[in-house]
Amino acid sequence: MVLILTPLRAAGEEFAFRGYLMQAFGGAFGSRVVAVLLSSLLFALAHGVGRDLPIFVDRFAFGLVAGAPVILTGGLEAGIAMHVLNNFLAFGLALAFTDMSSALNPTGGTWWSLPGTLTQSLVYLALATRVARRMGLATTHTPA
Repeated sequence: MVLILTPLRAAGEEFAFRGYLMQAFGGAFGSRVVAVLLSSLLFALAHGVGRDLPIFVDRFAFGLVAGAPVILTGGLEAGIAMHVLNNFLAFGLALAFTDMSSALNPTGGTWWSLPGTLTQSLVYLALATRVARRMGLATTHTPA
């Protein structure tokens, strides 16, 4: 089930938060920065406002980094792949060492986990951006 549903869920979230909402905020405010910030805030809120602050900050940071490839590569594909890989890693570790409920409903987050997940996301962003540039992908947008 994890192998089938994880990519679908991650893609759906990316279409909603980085596809629809980011474009809507970008169009409304005329700023890519505001669009990424607001969609990331909503992404973090959707992933647990009632949870610990470190987990909320982690999800907000993930949203920020997931928004960057949309702008840098001109599409959702790199963000979807990052989200799928992140979730496969989280669920894989949960299946190997604990249970799925700990991955689906994390509690007891610490600030020490943030550097690891942020490094993972930023390394992926750097690699995806480099590959996109080497492939000659053109990013286009219409200024407001």
